[in-house]
Amino acid sequence: NVFNDMIIKLKKAQLDLIEKEILSKEMQIAREIQTAILPKECLQIDGYEFKALYKSAEEVGGDYYDFITLDSDRIAIVIADVAGKGIPASLVMATARSILRANVRYYNSPSRVLSKTNMIFYDDIKRGMFVTMLYAILDISTMTLTFANAGHYPVLLINRDGECKEVGNSGLSLGLDSGVLFDKTIKDWTITLKTND
Repeated sequence: NVFNDMIIKLKKAQLDLIEKEILSKEMQIAREIQTAILPKECLQIDGYEFKALYKSAEEVGGDYYDFITLDSDRIAIVIADVAGKGIPASLVMATARSILRANVRYYNSPSRVLSKTNMIFYDDIKRGMFVTMLYAILDISTMTLTFANAGHYPVLLINRDGECKEVGNSGLSLGLDSGVLFDKTIKDWTITLKTND
């Protein structure tokens, strides 16, 4: 009986080890996918300075930022976060990213891009999950930053004198509403930048 119990426990330990190895491989794949969707390096544009630092709280997460060239004068900047952690959050963010990128070429208004993204995203997301997202368009030639905020942290403008102020307000997060409330809360805001802002 002791020998049989030992064999049963050994088989269970082997199965647990195999399961951990499979999970470890799946996490590695999820990390690689997340790394692939984040920019490899920061944007380089004369007259502007971009910095980004990303560290996930877990092995993978639902954080996302991006730079998307719209045309020779305009760059889209995206910062987003999924409510949740781990592989589910990573998958939700990959979905949100794909929907957003499909919409950026069709609309010049950040609030319109987020509205269309939310409309499609709402049908695909599990109830209770949501994404906060800031979507901005930097016009390099006019030095204007036009943005809409779907539940993300506020935009902070630090001017050349070191003064800091919040700009704009935050609308509803992506995925919480089919569009009726979302469209009422989302709005475009424009900042005209000055040197050293």
